[in-house]
Amino acid sequence: MLLPSGPDMVHRFPLRKTQPSTPLVKGRPNNYDASNEEFNPARADCGLQGAATSPSSTTNLLPIIKCQIKNYLAQTLKRAQLLVYLFSVKSASRKRGNIF
Repeated sequence: MLLPSGPDMVHRFPLRKTQPSTPLVKGRPNNYDASNEEFNPARADCGLQGAATSPSSTTNLLPIIKCQIKNYLAQTLKRAQLLVYLFSVKSASRKRGNIF
């Protein structure tokens, strides 16, 4: 005798638009090729060392945060310079009578 399909005391229908915390199929996809990957210890621990609760681990975050802020500011500056350039080109074009 087959058991009826559907919700029971152990299994139930999944909620809408949810994903399981663990994949339904174990392992990697068939087309996965790990031969091109290289282990990098700095990348594996995000460049941090030590326990999360140790004071030294919090001081290691400061250079990373500074670097991220520096990169963000550099990108923002480049965007601002581009906007200034485009505005000046558009203004010069309007003075000559060309509108784009």
